[in-house]
Amino acid sequence: MDASAFEQGVRRCIPSEFVMIAGSEDAEEAEEIYNAARKFDLPYVKGKEGGLCTSIFLNVLYQNIPRVVVGPNKAPSSEPLTCHQLLKSMYATSKAKGYTPVPQMTASRPLEAQRPFYIVPPGATGRRRALIIGINYTGQQGQIRAPQNDAHNVQQLLIRKCGFDPQEILMLVDDGEQMSPTKQNIQAGLQQMVAYSRPGDVLVVSFSGHGGRVADKDGDEEDGYDSSLMPVDFASAGQIVDDDLLKYFIKAIPAGVHTTMLVDACHCGSVGDLPYTLGADKATYRMEKGFNMETYQEAMAKDKAAYEAEQERKRAKEERRKEREAIRQRRAEQEALEKANATSAATVGAPGATTRVNQTPITIHANNPEELQALASKFGASMQFSPDQVAAMARQGGGTISTGPMMMTPEQAAVFQAKHNNGAAGGPIVMVGKPVPVNAGGYPRSSSRTKTAPLEPVRKVVGGSKPAVSSFKSKRCHLPREYQSVPKQYPPQKSQCTRPSLLRVSGHARL
Repeated sequence: MDASAFEQGVRRCIPSEFVMIAGSEDAEEAEEIYNAARKFDLPYVKGKEGGLCTSIFLNVLYQNIPRVVVGPNKAPSSEPLTCHQLLKSMYATSKAKGYTPVPQMTASRPLEAQRPFYIVPPGATGRRRALIIGINYTGQQGQIRAPQNDAHNVQQLLIRKCGFDPQEILMLVDDGEQMSPTKQNIQAGLQQMVAYSRPGDVLVVSFSGHGGRVADKDGDEEDGYDSSLMPVDFASAGQIVDDDLLKYFIKAIPAGVHTTMLVDACHCGSVGDLPYTLGADKATYRMEKGFNMETYQEAMAKDKAAYEAEQERKRAKEERRKEREAIRQRRAEQEALEKANATSAATVGAPGATTRVNQTPITIHANNPEELQALASKFGASMQFSPDQVAAMARQGGGTISTGPMMMTPEQAAVFQAKHNNGAAGGPIVMVGKPVPVNAGGYPRSSSRTKTAPLEPVRKVVGGSKPAVSSFKSKRCHLPREYQSVPKQYPPQKSQCTRPSLLRVSGHARL
């Protein structure tokens, strides 16, 4: 691409005039100077320390104010300070004091030998705004001493010599008095400058602090590294890389706005990724052939498409996650249902030893043997009663049968354990008590001296496939007194029970 076509493409994507001055090339480190005010004849200083780039830049400007500050009401100087002269003066001043870094300038327009340098150019009729950043990184590893002083010194130049209103200058300094120079605050300050700028306005941005280098992600850097600025919270929030500075700030400034940016930090000679570069030790400028010609609007459209694609990817991922979760839930429910069915089938169909399961104990009352038999049939079991049991139910107006865990005394449990371990097969476990004394009318005696005999578990073996015969007891002698009705708390807190066993009516079912 020839120079004319390159410049046309640059003007399309960067509509404003933008000039950046850096204290060193990308591979060099910045320096801070003790007693910079005395060495470089700086007025209105706050402290002794100062950054080398900031100090020599201010030194040259104070000597050339009429040539760099013009505005709408002044005629341009017959001999304006050119960009080449500014760099060479800075370099000469630095070398005279024994310092080696080479200042560098990058710009949005070709840097010919006679191109003038302005802080306030002729015809600048708009407002003058500045964003000044000074970071000492107080209390952090790598703390430095000059940047806060640099911020103050630049502010004084703009107010006292360049016609800037203090209310139009945003100071981001980590001194505990100004707004903190966090990444969010720096980016917000840059965005506000873009949003408020109109043709004829003048902008100044100054950064003094740490700079860095990070791996290049988009392949636009010959050395494989992007330059970056480090906010005070860079360790947690990250750095501000040159690609973002170009895309979201430099390209977004509207046409007719004049911007000057000063960067006093290590490895930041080209932190703006601008298309034209001039070194203080070079006679001519160079074009950055890898410059990204994408406009701000195109970049925003691409970012929007990428954002929407990312949101769609996240939405699809969430839908897949929900679908997998629903499948797992249905599978778990199916497995639980199959397990319940298998357990039910095994319980109903398996004769022999007593099955021990935890289930809520309940007590069922029936008015006659037929009701109990009908209830047993629902569970796949059969129930038969002896004449004495039928007579007892007739006398008491019905009967009660308990299901679930059976509660035993220690003595009963010992008898049950001994019989159970003998390996006797078949038949249900039933609870049998001694006969209850009755009066002449056939009803149980109500005397308080009458005591119910303790229940004793006995294994009755019923041969063949005949239905098991269950010994039926009256409500009074079926269980000890504390279990004769359904209590509010089951079992009672002071139970003498040990291990429960399931009362099985037959070898084929539980009630």
